[in-house]
Amino acid sequence: MSKKTIESLSETYVEGMSQIYLLIDMNGLTYIGTTRLIFSDRWNTHLSDKKCGNFCSSQKLDWSTVMVYHLETCSNEDKSVREGYWMTRYPDCVNIRRNLTKRKVCKTDKQTLEQRKEIQRAYYQRNSKAILKYKNEYYAKNTSTILEKKRQYYNMNKEQILFKARLRNERIKNAEKLTLIETTDFLELINNY
Repeated sequence: MSKKTIESLSETYVEGMSQIYLLIDMNGLTYIGTTRLIFSDRWNTHLSDKKCGNFCSSQKLDWSTVMVYHLETCSNEDKSVREGYWMTRYPDCVNIRRNLTKRKVCKTDKQTLEQRKEIQRAYYQRNSKAILKYKNEYYAKNTSTILEKKRQYYNMNKEQILFKARLRNERIKNAEKLTLIETTDFLELINNY
């Protein structure tokens, strides 16, 4: 196990592989993580999650004193099992435990998901104006790129999009027919009463 800087850990990136890493703060708290991303991108996600209030068990760490260690590089298929192995090597890690082999969601994960949604909802309510402003500025700066990506997506998925649109239109027409039939039946019922 070697202590690495974020930049040097990013250099260990191998496309199609996962990196397993260990974070330790000065209080001795540890976190085992895995990423398919370049590590600097994953690091930024950790920091963003903490700033935005998105739940990640790594938030318990004192980020100003975190040291990063590269544990191993493994295949994407094995990453959950290998991460679980490292969690057993560091049993006091702050990670919320999951059954990593069967991929079942534990009660704790469900509670955490609900908590996370509530935190995100509250964050959005507090910052909705700033978020909307950012989205509008981003769209204004990147309109041509966004429209080009939408065009590409449409061209690649044209058949599915048209099929879903036909289904949606049929459902709307059927709902309108049902409403018309129900109204007619109701009027007949009133007249016969």
